[in-house]
Amino acid sequence: MNYDLLREKGYSGPESLYEVRAWIRKKYNLHLELFFSIYHKTWSVNNYIIDLKKGKRAPYTYTCKSFDNYEDALLFSLQLILTFIK
Repeated sequence: MNYDLLREKGYSGPESLYEVRAWIRKKYNLHLELFFSIYHKTWSVNNYIIDLKKGKRAPYTYTCKSFDNYEDALLFSLQLILTFIK
């Protein structure tokens, strides 16, 4: 996680993926869903960003990736959502 970039965008909390996720959700009303595939036994990121304030999906393009653990999927999703924050 690029915490220097986060600090440029106004983040001042601890270096924690969970804290960063909460900050993005509270400040920018954006969320990416992570899900677990029982069939593949892997984690993935949904193919849209949720704008919580508007209650709408904001599509984006990315190549579907699978992750062995939740933290890797979370890290990927946070880095991806940072590209939407101005």
